[in-house]
Amino acid sequence: MNYIFAQQRLLRAIIYGSGTAPLAHVHFNFLEWLVVKKIAFRASFVPFVKMFIDQFGYWAPCITAVYHVSMGVMEGLTYNETMDRLKTLYWPTLKACWMIWPAVMIVNFRFIPVAHQLNFCLAVSLVWATILSVIRASEASHVKEIESIDTISITNYSVEATQQ
Repeated sequence: MNYIFAQQRLLRAIIYGSGTAPLAHVHFNFLEWLVVKKIAFRASFVPFVKMFIDQFGYWAPCITAVYHVSMGVMEGLTYNETMDRLKTLYWPTLKACWMIWPAVMIVNFRFIPVAHQLNFCLAVSLVWATILSVIRASEASHVKEIESIDTISITNYSVEATQQ
């Protein structure tokens, strides 16, 4: 499959990242407060507990939904189209997320000071954003393929029916 550079997709990714980066900063500070200060886990457990909360607690599941809904809105999809896209892509995206981000987060939470954890994640996010963009683009082209096949089938059937 050929992927061409799409300025609109890049602009949507920039807008999305500009909105979620401040939330991620708050998220990292909250994890630090919760796991280190409030619950006070032993230092050796901290990276794993933070990663678990981040990936399986609330952040990854919520931000994945936010991503697909916000992209649907920015792509001009209707509410129903956006929800259909979310239903189709949510689980595959979350599974792809879990192939990359748990390891990244353990490294992040173990070796990177809290003040720089967002910067580390933003660097990794360049790769992740490309993966997400490809997932959405290939799904969109797949939907267009199916729609064109349906249109061709309906058109051929209509032509055949009128000839009989």
